[in-house]
Amino acid sequence: MGNIDGLRHFDAMLRPHRQAPRLSGSPRVVHAILGAWIARRTRCTTEAEVRALLLDVAEEFNKEKSDRALILCLRHLIADYLRRHARDPVAIGASMDKGNVLTYESWAVAIHGAKDIDDYCEQHVYVMNKDAADHVQHVCPRVLRTVVRICMVDRETAR
Repeated sequence: MGNIDGLRHFDAMLRPHRQAPRLSGSPRVVHAILGAWIARRTRCTTEAEVRALLLDVAEEFNKEKSDRALILCLRHLIADYLRRHARDPVAIGASMDKGNVLTYESWAVAIHGAKDIDDYCEQHVYVMNKDAADHVQHVCPRVLRTVVRICMVDRETAR
C-alpha cells in the first residue's frame, strides 16, 4: 500500500461503508489517516522522504485506535469480498485439477464447520482479536490488490 493508487483504491473501497453500524466510525478514522498519507506521499520527491513516511505509517499502526480501525475495516472488506465471491473457485496449487474445486464457501464449511459463508464471516472474520487465518491470508491480497505479508506482533512484550 505504499503507492498512491493503492492508497486511493483502499480509501475508495471504504467509502460505501462509512455509515456501517458494525464499523462504528472506523472508516472515518482510516479515511483521515489515508488522506494524510496520500497528501504527504504526493509531496515526496526522494526515497528518503518515502522512507520517512513509511516509518511514520508504521508508528501510526502502533497507535491502538488507528490499528483497530484499520483491522476492522480490512475485516469488513474481506467479509464483503467473501460474500460476493462465495461460490467462486479458490485457486490454490493443484486444487483446480480434475474437478476437485473448492469455493470460498465450501472451504469455510469444510475447514471451520460454518453453515455457510455468512456464518463463517460472523464467527471468524468480523470477530476482533480472533485469528481469521486461512481466508484472510488468501483474500486480503485480492481485496487490497497488493502483496500482503503477515507479521505476528506481541505489543505486550514490546513495552
